[in-house]
Order: sequence, then structure tokens, then C-alpha cells
Amino acid sequence: MKTIRSSFRQLFSLAGLLALTGIAAAPAMAAPVTFNFTGAISEVHSSLFPTFNTSQTLTGSYTFNDATPDSNPGANIGRYNGTIQALTVNLGSYTATLGNSGSNFIEIRNQVSSDRYEVRAPLTGPTVNGFSPLRFRIELIDPSATAFTNTNLPTTAPSLSSFAASRFRIIFEDGNGNARVRGSV
Repeated sequence: MKTIRSSFRQLFSLAGLLALTGIAAAPAMAAPVTFNFTGAISEVHSSLFPTFNTSQTLTGSYTFNDATPDSNPGANIGRYNGTIQALTVNLGSYTATLGNSGSNFIEIRNQVSSDRYEVRAPLTGPTVNGFSPLRFRIELIDPSATAFTNTNLPTTAPSLSSFAASRFRIIFEDGNGNARVRGSV
């Protein structure tokens, strides 16, 4: 009986010591990370004109969960499915937001031939000339393969100066097909 009390006393003393030193077990908390973007429209499908035109700019932001696990087992590609928690895309006075159906991911490629940062997410918003917003995509491409040293999800925005190509695409659809707005970030 004395041994049991002594063991309990030691256990409670250890728990008290851990609490005082701040080493108490606590679950890891993910922090949402938000990146803002701007871009210039360079191409508008004729079905979306005049609502969109090449004199307009793209602005927006996306928020993602920095603790999303990499779902790709490969060493050179990190794919973070479902990580995007919020997305707003503005083209002139038009606004679309994160949709709830379709692919939602950030992908990091750290390969010998090139590096790539890609964001893909479904969209929802008002129709334009019968076309509904479908998908949003940002692609940053570095053919020198020096932008990344690993495939971890970055928590600071990638520098556009590290990439030779930086483009966006917004896809709209109607019952007969797709129409796109494209440009550079």
C-alpha cells in the first residue's frame, strides 16, 4: 500500500513539474495562412465579354491549413488535398468564392527539371452570360529548379521573382462548354 501511495505521489509530482515548466502535453494547433494575389488579365473568351476584358485586374486571397498532410508518397511532389479553407477571386467588380465541389489542393513540385507551385480550387459565384464559375488555378513555374529545396507546404508566399512563369486561369462553364479568363499573377 505504501508503494502505491509513493507511486501516485511521484506521478502527481511529475505532472506538476511538467505543468510548471510548460511541457504539458497539448495538441498541436494548425494556423490558417492567407496569401494575397494580384494579376493582369491577358485573355478573355468572347462568351464572357464585355463583363471581363483585358483592362481589368485580378485580386484576391486564399487561406489554407498549414498542417495539412502531404497526400503524395513521392519524394519530389507534395500534394496537400483539401487544404484551402477560403478563397476570394475578384475580376473588376465581379467576385467568386471557394466552391464546395471539385479538387481543392496546393501542390509543390521540387524536381530536377523544374519547380512548380500550383493552387487549384472550385469556385462559386454569379453567372456571367449564362456561364457559372467552375475552377480557379494559379501556376508558378521555375524551369531552373531552384525555387524550392523540398516539397513542404510553404507558410510564406513564394516570391514571384523565383519563377519564370506566373499565371492564373479562371474557368466558367455552361451546358455546352467552358470559357476562360487567363492572365499573369
